[in-house]
Amino acid sequence: MAQQFCLVGALALAALVSTRTGGLDISIGGMMALSAMIFAMYTSADNPVAGFLMALVICVALGFLNGLFIMVLRIPSLLVTVASAMLIRGISMWASNGMSIDLPQEWKSMSIAAPVLALCISVGIVIFLLWRTGGFSRDKKSIYGKVKFFWIYGLIAVIGVLAGWAAAICFGSANAGIGSGSSNEMILLFIFAVISASGLLKSNWIALAWVLLMAILWTIHDQAMILLQLNPFSMMVSNASWVFILMAVMSIAKHSWKKPMWETLNP
Repeated sequence: MAQQFCLVGALALAALVSTRTGGLDISIGGMMALSAMIFAMYTSADNPVAGFLMALVICVALGFLNGLFIMVLRIPSLLVTVASAMLIRGISMWASNGMSIDLPQEWKSMSIAAPVLALCISVGIVIFLLWRTGGFSRDKKSIYGKVKFFWIYGLIAVIGVLAGWAAAICFGSANAGIGSGSSNEMILLFIFAVISASGLLKSNWIALAWVLLMAILWTIHDQAMILLQLNPFSMMVSNASWVFILMAVMSIAKHSWKKPMWETLNP
């Protein structure tokens, strides 16, 4: 459970940064899959350092590309990151021929340390990004469309790389399916959670704690689904209930906000 929380927490933090800075990045699951594949391919050839660095360079470059499209060309972030996620996952499938790549057995000893380290570094990146973009100042202003901040999507990609590296070590293998399926649903849930928190929680410190709490709750929920061995329909209903609960939070918050939600996110 602790391993899953660390992986879920890293992806949730990426959602926090993208929404609190006025964007919407859902390509983080693809970054996670691609980095895991690259790391596993190099590690199986006894060159893990080169694998991690190669994953970092490629994913950060793709993150910068996302930032250029969003901040410079002003293309809606949702369109850019959906297309990016599809492209990245396609690259992962092509690189692996649709097969899983196993890591050497000695990496199992890091199955707990790796996700914890990934989460700690991700928290540090999030705090830096929110501080650097004025997220912790009282007179916070939206950075959306400001060319000088295109690099934040590169650092969001770094979180994806860390999550992919930790996932490959935890699972002992990597494939193009990492970060897809239920993980995409999870990311959307966290986006709902962060948006709802943005109006209620003016402090980014509290928003950070809120998202990590959501990661804990999601991990408990996911483990409960596994232990109860529910059928796919029951799991779908359970996942949908999370969306309705978060939308209810947003609805309640709407009546207490002094500004509409989009003005709260982009003052």
